[in-house]
Amino acid sequence: MRVIAAALAAVIWFSEPVRAEQLAITSAHPDVAAGMLVVDGTGFRPGLSLALEGRDLKVLSVRPREIKAALPRLHPGTYRLVVREWFESARFVVAIGDTATPGPASTPGLTVVASNGNTLGTVVGVTKLFGTDPAVVARQDNGVWIALGIDANGVVPGSFPIFYAGDGCTGDAYAMFESNPAPLFRAVQRMTATDTTGFYPGNPPQSLSFPAMQIEDPMNPGARTCVSPEAAGWGGSRYVGPLQTIDLSLHPAPFTVQ
Repeated sequence: MRVIAAALAAVIWFSEPVRAEQLAITSAHPDVAAGMLVVDGTGFRPGLSLALEGRDLKVLSVRPREIKAALPRLHPGTYRLVVREWFESARFVVAIGDTATPGPASTPGLTVVASNGNTLGTVVGVTKLFGTDPAVVARQDNGVWIALGIDANGVVPGSFPIFYAGDGCTGDAYAMFESNPAPLFRAVQRMTATDTTGFYPGNPPQSLSFPAMQIEDPMNPGARTCVSPEAAGWGGSRYVGPLQTIDLSLHPAPFTVQ
């Protein structure tokens, strides 16, 4: 019976489909000399289509993280870019012949402003798979680019724990990267819906094991608890960086897009 169970588990394991990367745009810029638009991001696959202000573009090449498309002659300005594959789409704003506004939101695109007038960052993703999908906003913080998932109520809580070098959640604290190698934009996490402090991994990236980690208390939502990674199914080495924080109270909801 054990042999049969093991064989069945192996069939289930190897038959599970590989999860494709989500379609998203992280940057787009024109190469005027070459007559091309270069789009960087994730989840790019052959067969997708591009449109600039509703005008279809000829796709020249597609790699998993780069698309090159023929760029028509356009007047200087900002243009809405849409990448589509079946029912999935990603959107971005491309500047043609324009100079980006300096500051944390220096990437050409739509600026997200908090209710107190502070700029949170620039929209880099508005893929809508479901009605509640958050938008993704980019911002430079502590020398790295970070990505914040937001909706009308603020920054969306994440699901990553905070790891600690010492027992009982003491000592140096670390945040986990969502991919290895480290992504271009590092996801900002918020452990509970009421937290006013977000966190993300800083430099240098490294693989470490930990004796303790902090999570939201499953028996007391909104509170935190310290648990053993091994007991919680998070044992082994994790790809992390030193814990960095961002004060989300400086950027209160509701947000507006400008």
